[in-house]
Amino acid sequence: MQWDVLRALAADPDASGHDLALATFQSDQSLGQMIRRMEARGLITRSNPQGRRWVHQITPRGAEILAAGHSFAAEIFEQTFGMLSDGQRQQLAELLATLNATED
Repeated sequence: MQWDVLRALAADPDASGHDLALATFQSDQSLGQMIRRMEARGLITRSNPQGRRWVHQITPRGAEILAAGHSFAAEIFEQTFGMLSDGQRQQLAELLATLNATED
């Protein structure tokens, strides 16, 4: 889960806590608890220079965890979808995008 928060934060460094909660499929409350644990472990820093809105930044240690998570995810992706051709992967991506678009 912490890798997912780091991934979401790297993808959108200006994301609010609420945006990060949505991106990682968590409630605002559970994300807040995780953020505090991640800060205590030295994976992120946070400050609130503009009042109530927290600004989150990934630390060098957090960047190491993020890179390790990306490497692990790539291995799992290859194990799961490695037998598909590039065309089949593209077709799967299109089908999943269609399913995602119809949820709204």
